[in-house]
This record gives sequence, C-alpha cells and structure tokens, in this order.
Amino acid sequence: YNDAKNLNQKIIEQLNGDLPSVTDENGNTIENAIVSNDPDYINDIVKNTVFSNGGGSVTVQGLSGDAKATLKVFRIINESGVNCGVGYDLIITNTLTGKTFRQNGETSIKSIDFSEATVVIDKITFADKMRDVSFNVRFYNRITGEYWGKGSIGAYANIVGAKKFGTPGDQTAITQTQG
Repeated sequence: YNDAKNLNQKIIEQLNGDLPSVTDENGNTIENAIVSNDPDYINDIVKNTVFSNGGGSVTVQGLSGDAKATLKVFRIINESGVNCGVGYDLIITNTLTGKTFRQNGETSIKSIDFSEATVVIDKITFADKMRDVSFNVRFYNRITGEYWGKGSIGAYANIVGAKKFGTPGDQTAITQTQG
C-alpha cells in the first residue's frame, strides 16, 4: 500500500510541477523530474502515466547519457476534422546537439472520440548497454474496456549521433506532459 501511495504521490507532484530540477552530467537542466536508478521503479512510473483527452508524452533521460527518448501519444483526426483514434511516436533527441529523430508508431483507428481511448505503457526497456530503448504499449477503450491492440516502438541513440541513453545503474529522469 505504502509503495503504491508513494508512487502515485510522486506522479501527482510531477503533474503539479512540484518536483525539483536536476542536471545531467552534460549540464542540461531537466525541469520537474522524477529521478531513480531502479529500472523497476522507472517502469512503475511509466505504467501509471495516464494520457488525457489531448494525448501527452513521457520522456526518459539518463543523467549520464547524451540521448533522451520521448513517447508521444496523440489524437488522430480524419480529413473531416473528426477524432477517430489514437497513435504514438517515439522521438529520440541528442541532448548535446539537439538533433532529433521521429519514429512513427502504430495507430488504433476506431470510429470513436479520443476521450474513449486509453493508452497504457506496459514497459520501457533499455538494451545493448543503454544504447537502445523500446516502449511497449496497449490500446483500450476506457469506457467499455475493449482491448484494441498493442504495439512496440524503439530506436538506438546513435540515430541522432548520440552514444547512449545513460549508464546502467545510474539515475534516470522521467518527465511527462499532458495535451
């Protein structure tokens, strides 16, 4: 109970902008971040991220790396201007040069408004000595509970000329935005 309470309290503090800034070893300031060196805790944080009607994003950035990964969730609007589903992309950023790469993810097209959609992050994984990152996600209808499908998206840090997302065992900062 206390672990769940503390985890959710930390997410609420982050959403309210109540957490301190941290600085990575390259001098980049990361505002309002949840910081941990425990991969299980990091996964617990991202699993409990709730995307609102307008979508949002989750960014993970190792404090000892030169790349960060952002999973962006968004509404899909058809040519008539109607919300018809939800999608996600992965954005990799070199924190030294600012160079970015956007990996297009999958989409779940349904004849419903985004307000009925829930995107759940199952897991974030760093592999290949923290040079690779991947997110696993699932789509649901939050009203009916209908399972729409799942997806996975990942990329290497070197796609933007970076070396790694961090060092195993070092601290990782997690931030999120809504809308």
